[in-house]
Amino acid sequence: MDQAGINSNIIFQIVKRDRQKSVRRTYLFELGLQLVRPHTERRLTKPVPRKLKESIMNILDMKTEEKVDPPPAKLLKQTRCILCPRTNDR
Repeated sequence: MDQAGINSNIIFQIVKRDRQKSVRRTYLFELGLQLVRPHTERRLTKPVPRKLKESIMNILDMKTEEKVDPPPAKLLKQTRCILCPRTNDR
């Protein structure tokens, strides 16, 4: 992987001669992020722990989604069946 990254950097510099020379470290960092991005985006769609999801969103420079659910309406108390007598309660 290291040698492939360096070789791709050399090829990139040859092809893009008119561009300013990039620092190898930043090039390899950006290359790594581009290789990891599809997998991490797929990970966000699956149920993962909150801390891991926050880390992935931080790496991908995505804003965290704060979902604020409205409080549920007054819950109705479960009532007894008309056919069952009170003695069947346990």
